[in-house]
Formats: sequence, structure tokens, C-alpha cells
Amino acid sequence: MAHDSAEVANTGQLHETPIDEKEALELYVGRKYEDYKKKWAIGRNGKPTLISLNLGGLFGTFCWSAGRAMYVYASFFFIFILFTDLLFLTTGYPLWEDTAYAIVPLVIYGVFGNYNYHHFATQKVKKMMAEHRTREDFIKAGGFKWRRFFAFMGLLIAYFGLSNMLFY
Repeated sequence: MAHDSAEVANTGQLHETPIDEKEALELYVGRKYEDYKKKWAIGRNGKPTLISLNLGGLFGTFCWSAGRAMYVYASFFFIFILFTDLLFLTTGYPLWEDTAYAIVPLVIYGVFGNYNYHHFATQKVKKMMAEHRTREDFIKAGGFKWRRFFAFMGLLIAYFGLSNMLFY
């Protein structure tokens, strides 16, 4: 049973600590918990499936990561873009003209996004549980937030605009 903020608020337990890590993970992931639970397909070894399709990750790449509060993963993609631009500045080789090179991050996020999200979410939940955080804290920290998605998208657009004005 997936928990959402309205359900928890109606029971009056919003300011209490989750019962266990499973409940905390449900609260952290939010309304899409059941979908992710199926995609993770936890095996007998207690680990999720490594490869599964994540359409948000495929098409949204680092913006999807930011929307799910995985700022470190989102930063990896941004550093990847920065690296390619620096490589162009130093060597003159335009990596972005090679279509396959631009598709690599999309495939990585699309194929391994669910696995990475499971790893990130479970680590975050363990840390928050050790801090005795409330259900409300889990709800606020997790889930997908469009403002995070668009903030990172704005950062990317600003970078591309600045990059095009300065270097191309």
C-alpha cells in the first residue's frame, strides 16, 4: 500500500517517525511507489533488477534525476556536457556532431535509471531514518517535483545559451 501525503495527513501521523524503512521508502518515493516497486523487481538477493526501462530517465535524463532529488546524478550529466565543451575548446573536435555520443547519456538514464533511483532512495531513507525524521520530512524530501525538474532544465538552457554565445 503506497502512502501519499493526503492519506498520512488524514490519519494525523504526519509528525511521527515511519514504522520501518519500507514505509519510509514508500513515503519518500511518493505516489509512483507501486510502479517503481514493480520496476525494481527485488530478487532473492535483496537487490533490484539492474536493467529496466525508465521513460522519464530516457527522455528527461538529468532533469528527471533532479526531479527525483538525485542532484549528484544530475550533476554527473552536467559535468559530462561541460567536459565535452572543454574538449572541444582544447582540441577543436566537436563531439556533439557525433549522434551516437549524444545518445549515450539518454540510454544510460533510460536503462539504469530505476536501479540508480532505488540505490539513491534506499540510501537516503536509511540516512533519514537514522536521524529519526518524520513522515512529513520523507514526503517533502522525496517524490517527483516539477520545480526541481524545471530548475535544472533552466540551468541547462542557460548554459547552452552562454556556451553558444561564447564559443560558437
